[in-house]
This record gives sequence, C-alpha cells and structure tokens, in this order.
Amino acid sequence: MRVSIVNTPGGNVGSIKSWIERSNLKPVLITKPCEIDNTDLLIFPGNGTFNATLKWINQNGLSEKIKNYILNNNYYIGICIGMHIFFEQG
Repeated sequence: MRVSIVNTPGGNVGSIKSWIERSNLKPVLITKPCEIDNTDLLIFPGNGTFNATLKWINQNGLSEKIKNYILNNNYYIGICIGMHIFFEQG
C-alpha cells in the first residue's frame, strides 16, 4: 500500500509519518501533484492557518489534484486544516 503525506510547511508531518511507520508502512512525503499518482491513501496533516495553507496548495499546483483524487473515491485523511481546505472560508 502506498501512503502519501502532503509535506506542508507548518503541518504535523513528523507525527503523521511516525504513526504510519508504526503500522509497518513506509510513507512518501509529497509536495508535487504528480506524486499523488498511484497513491492508495493520501494524508493531509493538520496545523497551519487557512489562508497560508490554501496559498501554499495553490502555489504548488495541488488544489485540483487533491480535489480530483477525492472525487474519484480514493482514500483521504484530512487532519484539522486538511479538512478545512475544502471549505470556502476558514
């Protein structure tokens, strides 16, 4: 199983990575849209401010890729800000 963690600035990436590794999986830290391809589980860590996180997502071209990943019924875990990003305002 390929588990990908969006490597957001300010996110609790280290905690999420440790959690996945304790499950005997090797997570991949990603920052580019193409890295989401072939992902079985996508995790967007928590922590961060709404506007800064949306700006970072858009600057890195991840917005549409994450949205399409979810709309195609793929597995996604959004922790805190990882769920807030789907709303119009934070």
